[in-house]
This record gives sequence, structure tokens and C-alpha cells, in this order.
Amino acid sequence: MASKNARTNSTQLQVMLHSAAAFFNNNKTVNPPTATAGRPRRKPKPVVDLETLTQHPSIEIISNKEISIYVEMCAHVDEESTDIPALLAALPEYKSIKKLSLKIHAPWPHTESKEWHNYHVSSVKKLFAIIDKFNLYKLKVTMSIDKCNFPQMKLGAAVHSLRFKKWALYYQVYDEVKGIEEDPIKIFRGSEYDRRLRGVYRQEFLSYLK
Repeated sequence: MASKNARTNSTQLQVMLHSAAAFFNNNKTVNPPTATAGRPRRKPKPVVDLETLTQHPSIEIISNKEISIYVEMCAHVDEESTDIPALLAALPEYKSIKKLSLKIHAPWPHTESKEWHNYHVSSVKKLFAIIDKFNLYKLKVTMSIDKCNFPQMKLGAAVHSLRFKKWALYYQVYDEVKGIEEDPIKIFRGSEYDRRLRGVYRQEFLSYLK
């Protein structure tokens, strides 16, 4: 009787050992979870060919990641004034760019009516609102002036509306005698011109046509 019980116990032990071995072997084949398990794969962003976008005379394509924009607001110059509504309509298509150079030639404020001045302020606000949606890593803004004339720089105050802070602001004086533009001069943060432009931004851009 004892021998029968011993055989039974031995059989049960073998079954248990076999089950344990099978469980252990199965677990060895299971891949451990990784940090990326279940994480959706990111699709690469499609490459945008800027040449296929809406073209505008004021937009110059430098490369597939860089454009240059020239905005002419003066009516008395030989060059035709920029069609700003058309520019504002086309520009959002260029949101894939990483570098942007913007040059603005604004009239002297005292030479235009209040209505036109407000229109230019509103247009520049809209222009910079579009630019602020771009994922840029370089923005150069140059105010083209006919003499060393601060009022002609005022629209440059719009840079202070940007959340993007890696911008650089310049002014460039046209030499009437030589008939050429001088080298751009950078307006450093904290400089006299910068402080004055911050005041212009508070007084004009924050109050006009919100």
C-alpha cells in the first residue's frame, strides 16, 4: 500500500515539475515590454515645394526653407506699391519655411492721412500675426528709410508682438546722393531706438484696430 502511494506521489511530482518547466520556457520566449511599445509611429512630414505655392511679386524664394519679402508702402516711388491683401492671402502657404527676411519701406507718417496710417498699422499687425504662426529659427526685419528718420521705422515696432523672440531688427538708410542703400544697422535690444519702438508698440499697435 505504501509502495502504491509512493508511485502516486512520484507521478504527481513529475507532472508538477513538467508544468513548471513548460511555464518557465514559455515565459522566456515572451519579449519584455519596451519603452516604445504601443507608441504610434510618427509619419514624416511631407516636403513642401515652395515653387508650387501661390506666388507673389513681393515673395522671393531663396531656398526650399527660406524666403525674402519686400513690402513697398510708399506711393511716390518708382516701384509699384505692394498688394498687401494678396500678400496676406498667399503667405500662410509658406508656413514650412525656417528662415525669413522681411524688408518694409514705409512712408513718413506725416505725409499720409490718418486713415492710411491706420491701414498700414493694421496690415503690418496682420502680417506679423501670420509670421508668428511659422516655426522659424531665424527672422530678420529691416526697415528701409529715406533718411535717418525714426518715424519711418515705427512699423518695425510690430516685432514686439511676436511670441517668437529670435528676431533681429535693422534699419537701412537710402543715400540720395549716391543713389544706393547703406549697410543695414542693427537695433539692439535695450538701445534708444529699441526703447522708443517699444513705446510705439504700446501706444499704436496695442490700441489701433484690435
